[in-house]
Amino acid sequence: MLKFGSVPLKTKLPAVFVGIGLLVAVMVGFIGYFEIATFAQSVLTERVESLAKDGKAAVEDYYMEMGTDIDDISRSPNTVAGYRRLAMGWKSNPVDPAGTVISDYITNNPQPAGHRKDLVRAETPNTYNQQHSEFHPAFRTWTDLHGYRDFLLIDLDGNVIYSVMKSTDFASNLLTGPEKAGPLAKAFAQAKADAKAEVHFSDYSAYGPSAGAPAAFAAKTVTDENGN
Repeated sequence: MLKFGSVPLKTKLPAVFVGIGLLVAVMVGFIGYFEIATFAQSVLTERVESLAKDGKAAVEDYYMEMGTDIDDISRSPNTVAGYRRLAMGWKSNPVDPAGTVISDYITNNPQPAGHRKDLVRAETPNTYNQQHSEFHPAFRTWTDLHGYRDFLLIDLDGNVIYSVMKSTDFASNLLTGPEKAGPLAKAFAQAKADAKAEVHFSDYSAYGPSAGAPAAFAAKTVTDENGN
């Protein structure tokens, strides 16, 4: 599960349309100044239609590229292994796995919010922290390299068992928690219900762990070499 971007999609997508808006505004101002009314209308209409097509193509290309990223990482042997072993670590604490990892990676994290990803291994000696230390560096590097805001692993029960950023959605439950109606939960539900294991994108909507700012997610089931 991916959250857009260190240059987030909520920045990239508006940038396409803002760019179109600025070009249109400049053209309108230029044409209005010389009062070429009839000619301006024709040229402007053609230009707006061209810009709209270009903008649509840019957005489609971006989504296609992102879909490829997500498909690749979901099939990666390292992701499959990481999910299995982090899930094993999560389940190794049958009493309160969520409370334990929240304490280790949020409450007692020496790094402030926004930099919690710098902690590779919490001090508590347990299975989850051992597995986290082995897989977190690679997941963090991949997320930063591809420009996503976060990378999350979610089990079938809706538990967010791993997050690069360790925001407040980490260790939450998407079926019963405060964000059960949010964009992450919606993307998760779509991916979970999809027998074809395709990439699913949520719409932008207010998201609590992002301080209420709009957020969107892409989700896909993790599949091993046998398609399981």
